[in-house]
Amino acid sequence: MIYCQAIVAVAIVFLSVLVHLGQAQLLNSPWPVAGQNVQQTRQSPYAGPRVVDPYWTFLAWGQLSSEPVVGTDGTLYFATSRGVLYSLSPYGIPNWNLTLNNDTTASNQALNSPVVGSDGSIYVADEDKYVYRVSSSGTMIWRKLLDGGMIASPVISNSADILYVSTSYSFFALYADTGNIFWNLPYSTSYTPAIGPDDTIYFCSSNVLYAVAKTGFVKWRYTVSSNAGTVGTSPMVGPDGTVYLASNLFIFAISEAELQWQVAISAGSILNNMILDTEGNIYLANGASLYCISVTAGVGSLKWNWQTGSSNTGFETPMIDSQGIVYLGSQSGYLYAVDTAVTYSLWKTFVDKWIVTSPILLQSGVLVVADITSTLYAYRPANCSAGTYVTPGGASFCTECDLGYYSDEADAASCTRCPYPWTSIHTGQTKCTGILMLPEGSVTTLALILTAMAVVVLVCMYHGQQRVAIFINLVFPTLDVFSDLAYLTTNEFYNLALFVVCFVSIAIPTISFMKSLWERGARPSLYVKLRDSWWLRAGNDQDHVYYPLFPFFAANGHRLPLLSSTEHSSFASVLMEGLAWVCAIVAQVATFVVVIPANVLFLGFWFVVGAFLHLSKMITIGSVWNVWFQIWTQSDLHATDVDVDTAELIVCLEEEFLTETIPQFIIQLTNNLLLGRFTPIAAFSMTFSVVMSINSVWRHVYHRFVRTETVALEEIPLGMVWRIQVEAWELDWVLVDATLRSARKKRPKEYLSKAAAAGGSTAATAPLLAEAAVEDWPAGDARSV
Repeated sequence: MIYCQAIVAVAIVFLSVLVHLGQAQLLNSPWPVAGQNVQQTRQSPYAGPRVVDPYWTFLAWGQLSSEPVVGTDGTLYFATSRGVLYSLSPYGIPNWNLTLNNDTTASNQALNSPVVGSDGSIYVADEDKYVYRVSSSGTMIWRKLLDGGMIASPVISNSADILYVSTSYSFFALYADTGNIFWNLPYSTSYTPAIGPDDTIYFCSSNVLYAVAKTGFVKWRYTVSSNAGTVGTSPMVGPDGTVYLASNLFIFAISEAELQWQVAISAGSILNNMILDTEGNIYLANGASLYCISVTAGVGSLKWNWQTGSSNTGFETPMIDSQGIVYLGSQSGYLYAVDTAVTYSLWKTFVDKWIVTSPILLQSGVLVVADITSTLYAYRPANCSAGTYVTPGGASFCTECDLGYYSDEADAASCTRCPYPWTSIHTGQTKCTGILMLPEGSVTTLALILTAMAVVVLVCMYHGQQRVAIFINLVFPTLDVFSDLAYLTTNEFYNLALFVVCFVSIAIPTISFMKSLWERGARPSLYVKLRDSWWLRAGNDQDHVYYPLFPFFAANGHRLPLLSSTEHSSFASVLMEGLAWVCAIVAQVATFVVVIPANVLFLGFWFVVGAFLHLSKMITIGSVWNVWFQIWTQSDLHATDVDVDTAELIVCLEEEFLTETIPQFIIQLTNNLLLGRFTPIAAFSMTFSVVMSINSVWRHVYHRFVRTETVALEEIPLGMVWRIQVEAWELDWVLVDATLRSARKKRPKEYLSKAAAAGGSTAATAPLLAEAAVEDWPAGDARSV
């Protein structure tokens, strides 16, 4: 009979649990319970403010000792030491308040955080032994009298059906909908319990950590040695079920009543709860220090210890946002925001008095904290839109991303580099519409360009008898061109159209160079002739016909008998000759496959070299001209013996002025005005454009149109003279004379070949000699022809 009654009792309890289980899930709100969640990780899923922007304040009647909680609509609920439960809108406007106990003899102290249930009901406990359930509109639903006052904040189960509270004598499990007792244990705690993923409840009482099943069964307990200090925090449960606990000397990791590891910290009075970030790092505020404990391979170790370095008298319990920013108040009245990624304080602000609660975050990112004067302070995020980033400490909180950078989300901490070549689409992609020729090689490219320019300068400086004059006359045009190339390759462009126009402006002289080659009849010639690579050919050696594999075989008198066309003594020799022929033909085809593309690639490369020499004006130097044309045409028909061709140079300079200098200045000025900034390379390039413009205007406008006796373009004098003249003392010191002697390219061999083709008669060669005279040959050269 007794066994039957026991079975019936167990069945009733089991059915009662089933009735209450699964009625609802834990409320989905920004901060429904003390510690943000029942695991007590104090980890918010939202991003907090990165700048100090005060939003609102609210003065309550009675002191707050624990943080407010938040409903689904952002409403804040908190109780005070006067026994008043407040409902506050997210904007700091009071909705209602309710005095929990009207008994004038009661202390009416509610010193803990409420809990928001699944239906929006608020549960709160006070020191007068009562637990209350209040509707979201402020109506009392029920109250339950227990055996002692309650200091620890209550928590609610994962399914929101069981409410756990601790009095000064017992630990209770109440049904959330009725307030009836489910079970109780003869233990008490002053710290908020934590609940694991499997609904196990963890709480600490007198240095003993208890793990209790939802049904009230004590699964295990772990005792912290008195030598390890006094436990002074709520337990915290990690995602894997590991329970973290802290004393004033150590941080412990416990699993199934077994100590996994412990980390020593500086001795202090631990009164603050721990927090856990998304990467498994543990943070604890102890005294004036914020500790970070990292867990690697199941072992914890101290990662860093951050201190304010000021007269901070101690931190309160912190919290962490979704971006890894820890917010914590201090007894000195300061509120801090610490970036854990770089261990750097983003900002701090002096609230007023001792901050007594942990900061909490609303869904809008508003941070709320309370001080000892019963005042709540709210700080809002900067509300920076996509395409901007938050600027801590600036006059304006939101700063636009630079061109080439973007931000997709509001209140971004920084802007992200647009993926090269800025073709990706982002929410804040308005700054990714520009173009950059090189992604991150700007410095290297600029160094290469400057090195090439130095080579040009050296060639100009050490060539011929007029090297000083050549150097002075070519250095500024060369610097102008190279600065434009550097701008094209290393500077950002506002859009693709400006980049294309800038590129075309620099490329126009190359088109002129191609036109000049066509007019001169300077056709490219293969560097390795195809006939020279045709080595599989026949020849005679007395009575045998042979096919030397390489020309040097024949030159040395060596022959390959296997390729002889006669005297095969056996089938094997015939077979071997056939195989040798196959190999020889394959090798010959492979030779053409290599030679032809190699010739094309080399000619392409050499044309680029010529275009570069034409762009830098080095092609006007006699020896440079001879070398380039010798390789390009494989002949010396275009050779010259002058130091510098002034006629060619003056034409190139005018061409540069009209098609490159002036357009580049306009393009670069427009681009940088649109960018809103001038980079050093932009200033460098535009400076030389101005110098070359002044030089060209003087040369072409003055000499051709202003002077009384105008001169042809090719006859404009090139050079500059720097001198000091003092008439009183009749001094005339010439410091630098950089005047280039007029000279034009002379092509005697070209005219000799024409004369030979004409038959060499006086009548036939006279017109050619006259044409040579027009080319400004020295008289001696003309007579020698």
